[in-house]
Amino acid sequence: MDMLYTRALFLNARRYPRKPAIVFAGEACTYAQLYDRVARLGALLAAQGVGAGDRVSLLSENHPDMLAVMLAALGLGASPAPINYRLKDDDIAFIARNSAAKVVVLGPGYGGHADLLSQALPQARLLSLGPAASGAAPDAIDTLIAAARPLAFDWTAATNLALLHTSGTTGRPKGALRARWGLSARAIEQGFTQDDRTLGVMPLCLSYGYGYSLLPLYLGATLYLEPDFDEQRVAGLLEAEGINSTFMIPTLVQRLVDYEGFASLKCPSLRLIQNAAGALSYETRAAVVDKLGYVLSTYAASTESGPYANLKGRDILRDQTASGIGRTFFGSEVRLLDDDGHDVATGAVGEICVRGASQYDEYLNEPELTAETRRGDMVSVGDLGRFDDEGFLFLVGRKRDIIKTGGINVPAADVEDVIARHPAVAEVACVGLPDRAWGEMICAAIVLRPGSGAPADIDVAGFCTQRLSRFQVPRRFVFLPSLPRNLTGKVVKGDLRNLILGQDAAPDDGRAVAAKRS
Repeated sequence: MDMLYTRALFLNARRYPRKPAIVFAGEACTYAQLYDRVARLGALLAAQGVGAGDRVSLLSENHPDMLAVMLAALGLGASPAPINYRLKDDDIAFIARNSAAKVVVLGPGYGGHADLLSQALPQARLLSLGPAASGAAPDAIDTLIAAARPLAFDWTAATNLALLHTSGTTGRPKGALRARWGLSARAIEQGFTQDDRTLGVMPLCLSYGYGYSLLPLYLGATLYLEPDFDEQRVAGLLEAEGINSTFMIPTLVQRLVDYEGFASLKCPSLRLIQNAAGALSYETRAAVVDKLGYVLSTYAASTESGPYANLKGRDILRDQTASGIGRTFFGSEVRLLDDDGHDVATGAVGEICVRGASQYDEYLNEPELTAETRRGDMVSVGDLGRFDDEGFLFLVGRKRDIIKTGGINVPAADVEDVIARHPAVAEVACVGLPDRAWGEMICAAIVLRPGSGAPADIDVAGFCTQRLSRFQVPRRFVFLPSLPRNLTGKVVKGDLRNLILGQDAAPDDGRAVAAKRS
């Protein structure tokens, strides 16, 4: 079990009082200064009645005080409950109501959400990291804590429990309660150290950004926190600040590789780019290795299980598809189970189930949904996978991302992996659409590479016919300028399906495939 996060900060403030804990917008906050602010915020939250078992919500882009408020809440035994600031207002209100927070903290520029959150949580106290735009004006934290005396936290009441809502790829966001984050296991597996200068560009409101932004402060390292991802600024920090480690989703790694200054990038201190929340193409992995060496590590995880497999070192180029996800993560046990709960043989496909140091506790107020994720004392991540005889794990697809066509189960990932190899295809996602004859038809939504030509001139159907079984070939192909994605970069297949169903008719090449199969 990891140390209490706020206590770790307390101890690091004694070990490294003058060491920078957070660098934001060019200004450094030392460990002594950060802990003093956390202790004063603890006194402020306690004065609002926040205590063990309560929740504190936050709506903000990345800001040092977000981390300070989170650590203050944890020190009181309360749970941080950050809200994804890019969600629609109705989802923001839903998460706020679901969190039932006693205090809501609004970041700079988000004071305009005060009325919305006051309506969703009429009993909550609203505080602001910046001035409110209009309506119900939350009090500014700086004003309130100016004269506050630092609180001496009761470590017997402190917690590591946080409430983070999932991305919502299949519907309303679900609130995952999680006290175990496996920070020690992550440091061992991925090589983060107390001497690191870690660049944080992921939103703190997401599980990935939350966990990996706390990690440097837990270890006693320095976190360079960015409000968002800007290629030029990130490249400048990598070079000028001697950044040792960073963590990104695939979209951001790709943006860095595509950045015009990537070819001339010089960052000899960089030891680790930790990627998660999706697969990186082989070409992108190879581009990183060619320029920066074997600094890339990409892990598979879910909000519910935490990391369960990791692809790193020379293994990063072992598999040219996106299906090879590495070896079991340190501190995690991974089993592949059949529908009866039995382990499958090596090489066979089974449901990926995890018991590990980052396992979630439950979905808030959803016991039946929680039970659906349990396989005894293990958690199902909803993925299907297979082990080879060297212990290397391959992702076959989502268990719930199965298209049943003509009575045959087709993992969408199997079809996507083939179509992604077409030289004209930049991105692809497959969904099942209602079909009177087949139950479901496979529909492939495709984003073409720039300059690849018109869709009518690209024979993706023929490409599939040569490489897939007949029942796996999509019956419809839709060409789109982009795929709908959530904040972590995952394709929101519910939105994609609704978009396609709203179109009038399938493209000609889709009808041609259907004719061949009929």
